[in-house]
Amino acid sequence: MDRKDIKLSEAREYFTIGKAAETSTNIKGSIFISHCAHVATANEAMDYIKSIRIKHIDATHNCWAYRISPNEYRFNDDGEPSGTAGQPIFQALLGANLEQTCIVVTRYYGGTKLGAGGLARAYGGGAVAVLKEAKTLLVKPMITLLIEVSFSEQNSLFHFLQSHPEITTTTDYTATGIQIKASFYLSDRNKIVELLTNSLRGRVQITE
Repeated sequence: MDRKDIKLSEAREYFTIGKAAETSTNIKGSIFISHCAHVATANEAMDYIKSIRIKHIDATHNCWAYRISPNEYRFNDDGEPSGTAGQPIFQALLGANLEQTCIVVTRYYGGTKLGAGGLARAYGGGAVAVLKEAKTLLVKPMITLLIEVSFSEQNSLFHFLQSHPEITTTTDYTATGIQIKASFYLSDRNKIVELLTNSLRGRVQITE
């Protein structure tokens, strides 16, 4: 089975994996090797899947799923009975609410058939196990604003920035004042702009 939908481009917080990981298990003689990696796009996901296929070129199956965003995902059974591999792997991603993540579960057949239920448990369980090994990371989108003030206001601006260590900055000087590129979490934008404007009594220019 193969599923693909449109891409969501909205900037927002999301969860992904903290690191690439690999786990393995033996179920009735079949070896299941689960791999996961962070992928930013569908193309990156397909490149990762290809790399695992090359690494395990002699495997019986390399089943996979990726989820870039809530509306962009895909999964594939790679020859296993429909719905027994790719979908259980995808359900592990969905259950963990992970995005920008790809999982490939490789199977080396051991001679004993597992049945549809057994396959779903094996592939889904392998996906859950490798995600547990990879940990979870919250990604918060950043924004960078250009802040400009005259030299007479620089001390007030520096004082404001020192009181907000969550803001990272780079500073340039011009003929009439200073320009600061300030980066911080997008979710804090309105609050920081309001506080900065009030702190400098409106004598500041802020652009994105």
